[in-house]
Amino acid sequence: MQVRCSLVVAAALALVAAGCASSKAADTTTRMKQAHELRALERPTVREIKLTFIALMLRHDGRAAERLERAAEDGHTVLEWVDDHRSFASANEPTVDCLEESLGALRERAEQMAPALRDRSLEAGERIELRRALAEAANCIQAGD
Repeated sequence: MQVRCSLVVAAALALVAAGCASSKAADTTTRMKQAHELRALERPTVREIKLTFIALMLRHDGRAAERLERAAEDGHTVLEWVDDHRSFASANEPTVDCLEESLGALRERAEQMAPALRDRSLEAGERIELRRALAEAANCIQAGD
């Protein structure tokens, strides 16, 4: 009787352990899938940031304004994804904090500076500030890779 009871307890423990292991594997798979989804959203943002930076350096202000607005839109898409995946965000808090701060600031600068770029009235200090914000956003995104 005692042997049979021990076998039942051992089998139950094995089933619980297997369930925990498969749960952890599922969590890992989900997190990896989510990380891949986020990276796929970040790529166009980084591309537009880099193209904005280049246009600024070449003084193609109209093109820079267009690229800046695209980068802000793409960044907003990234932030919406993060909001929709709060468990992922909680598990990756430092990276997500960086994204929220830098992409939020980029969006604000796009709203403020794109019109000035279009009418070629962006001052030198503002241009430097914008390049710094672009670099910060790109670095934040690429640091999470």
